[in-house]
Amino acid sequence: MDEWATFFAHALDRRLPTDKLEQFAKVLSTKSPLATPFIAELLLCPSESRHYDLDPQVSLYVQALLRTDILDVPSVLRALLRHSTSRPVEAVKDEQEGPSSSQTRWTKSYGHEERLVYGLSKIVASGDRPKSAQEALGTVNALTEWMRLLVMANAADDMMREIGAGSDTHNQETMAVRVAVGALLVALAENAIVNEALRNRCPKGTYLKGFGCHCALVNVNWEILTNI
Repeated sequence: MDEWATFFAHALDRRLPTDKLEQFAKVLSTKSPLATPFIAELLLCPSESRHYDLDPQVSLYVQALLRTDILDVPSVLRALLRHSTSRPVEAVKDEQEGPSSSQTRWTKSYGHEERLVYGLSKIVASGDRPKSAQEALGTVNALTEWMRLLVMANAADDMMREIGAGSDTHNQETMAVRVAVGALLVALAENAIVNEALRNRCPKGTYLKGFGCHCALVNVNWEILTNI
């Protein structure tokens, strides 16, 4: 795990081109195999020296590692969510008191979240991802977690606006993230592998194309999105 952390730190410091990153990452994955969620965590988590917002290079690296199958979409979404600025401070403090004390949130990650999620939506819309039913269901579940967070964050923003403490810039930034999540939702709803995975997983007679499945596993629907 330390080798991957060192690799990403050096890559960002030296602005390593994506083709070189892909090449070195393939070698490292053979030499020091690491589970996809841990790789996503190392790339997307803040550190003592980098904690204000994500390095713009990270978006390019995520795309490169998705191409080489070193990352998958659910792992990226969950790592991004875990450290999102939209997460309540109380939730982050609770985690810091637990076993995962290194987990923190970015100071201001809205812009990079928007770009990363839009990038994922393009990959899904092109049909390059997901590559399996497991990745499809994992992506849908991760997106559900994102939508729940955005609902809570929007409610908190509404309260701040009511007392006159909101800002137009903040509202625009959070709205941009919600629109990007909506774009990913649309891409998933139109993806053949996702629809097939949901059809096979849902009880017979409950599936409708475009996330119309009412099974407990996949509680994603348009109503949630329109309410935020």
